[in-house]
Amino acid sequence: VHGYDSKYLMQFLDDFSNIAIKKHLSIEIVREPEEYIRTKGFAEQWAKGNFTNLEYLMLLNKYGGRTFNDLNQYPVFPWILSDYESKELKLADSNSYRPLANTIASMNEKNRKNADNKYDATSNDLMMKYQFGTHYLPGRVVLGYMQRLHPYVSVLLKFDHGHDTATRMFHQLSHAWHILLTNADSSKELIPEFFYLPEIFPNHNCYSFGTKPKDFSRIRVDQVVLPAWARNNHEFIRAHTGALEREHVSLELDRWIDLVFGAAQQSAECYNAYKPLCDEEYVRKVKGSLDENRLTEMQEFGVNP
Repeated sequence: VHGYDSKYLMQFLDDFSNIAIKKHLSIEIVREPEEYIRTKGFAEQWAKGNFTNLEYLMLLNKYGGRTFNDLNQYPVFPWILSDYESKELKLADSNSYRPLANTIASMNEKNRKNADNKYDATSNDLMMKYQFGTHYLPGRVVLGYMQRLHPYVSVLLKFDHGHDTATRMFHQLSHAWHILLTNADSSKELIPEFFYLPEIFPNHNCYSFGTKPKDFSRIRVDQVVLPAWARNNHEFIRAHTGALEREHVSLELDRWIDLVFGAAQQSAECYNAYKPLCDEEYVRKVKGSLDENRLTEMQEFGVNP
């Protein structure tokens, strides 16, 4: 809805809350998500095929404390493919997939070595050593993925004080994947919209994002450049979602789930140790002693719920 009255919206929400109370609307409050997931048998149902991989990941995000209402704790999905260059996507070929047992930033020896060096060199002024200075899904990255849609573009411009450089904008899937493999401190994952919302790729609203330099020419940042194997946005979503449900992904997905939601969170051995300000439990302990710059840094770099 464009141009809505905020006072009207707040009044509507108040009225709705009152109606809900009067109707004795039941609202489920889950205080122990881990126990709740275990009691409901979500993992067992997923293993039996009662949930698709997409459905199971959405459940884990929901009960893991991630929400569409918070950019810094936005639902997270994995990069599942490694082939964004071929003219034909071979879903039966294991080489087409990203190894889900590894974090994005540890998929080659060079990046692992850089992570080890940073971990060894990290000072203990924040009490926790770390391998990566940014989270796997900061709010800024979510906005970048969704920047072709309103209201995300407006929030992004406010986030970047009215402007941003075209050079770092999300513009091409193959280039984004290449950056992840070559930038030792880049560990960014995806969001659910990459598996169901083709509208995140075209620039239907004709926003002006500037140009990127390339050799001696300049490339205008417009719609997202898709892999050659996807003729259009809808075909990309169909193929991408189909890949998510393939047996190869199903057999490895639990390894990635451990990295994000399970026992391997903040594990240096698994190359999954992020800056302390990305850890919600740590922030709760020291928030009162953090200055404004540290709090801003926490908001920009993302948080593990």
